[in-house]
Amino acid sequence: MIEVHLMNIYNKAGVHSLIQLVEYYRHTDLDKYILMDFIRKGMQLID
Repeated sequence: MIEVHLMNIYNKAGVHSLIQLVEYYRHTDLDKYILMDFIRKGMQLID
C-alpha cells in the first residue's frame, strides 16, 4: 500500500528516483514543509 502512495507522489512530481524527488522538493521550496528525516538515506524506492 505504501508503494502505491510513493508511486503516486513520484508520478505527480514527474520524478523516478529518491534523488530527483529531493531535488524537486528543494526546487519547489517544499523542503520547508516536508521533514527530510522522513526520507531516510539509502532507502530504495520504486522506479
